Amino acid sequence: MIKEVVIKTKGLNAFQLKLFMALLMVFDHLGKIPGLLSGEWEGIFHALTRCVAVWFAFAAVEGFRYTRSRLLYNLRLFFWAMIMFVGNTILNLLFHSKGVQIYNNIFLTLACGVLALILFFGISPNDDLINIKRQPIRFILGLVVCLLAGFVTESGMVIIPFMLITYTCREKRNLRNLLYGILAVVLFCMSIQIYLSEERRVVKEFRFRLLPSH
Repeated sequence: MIKEVVIKTKGLNAFQLKLFMALLMVFDHLGKIPGLLSGEWEGIFHALTRCVAVWFAFAAVEGFRYTRSRLLYNLRLFFWAMIMFVGNTILNLLFHSKGVQIYNNIFLTLACGVLALILFFGISPNDDLINIKRQPIRFILGLVVCLLAGFVTESGMVIIPFMLITYTCREKRNLRNLLYGILAVVLFCMSIQIYLSEERRVVKEFRFRLLPSH
């Protein structure tokens, strides 16, 4: 008699992780409610939930790899992006007098990321990487989607390159982790540059207003 051996691994499964990240996402948006959180608590929740968007991006790439239909998978993401846009619009209209303005739409970012993957890697899992010489228009469309999503969508500058790296290096873990590190360094340097530019702007404005007072 053959006994079936079931090996249980410690930790959360994908569904449990998804629920946990969704809960963290709720905490990230509590600051949108006027008067609910102080500035300090809003900053704490914002810092603790920085892993949410990246995790959903990783999950979207996994879905792209294993889904039966990449096209339908992408259409579902765009559908939920539209639902989220409608919900944001309704909330903005209802609570406009209280200063509520919500424009976050992570589904749109994920949908654009998957669309870029389809353009670069094909609509079928059996397709090869795009041949630039044979399919230049498709390659250009992929670049346009990446650029637009990077500058227009929520966290697109982080999520889009992260998704491209994750899928491109899906079988090369060391290279993937190296590119993750390079991306993190580039984004950190950009953040420092933006901070310094803003600081110089504030100092310049302060001097401009201070000098006439003398």
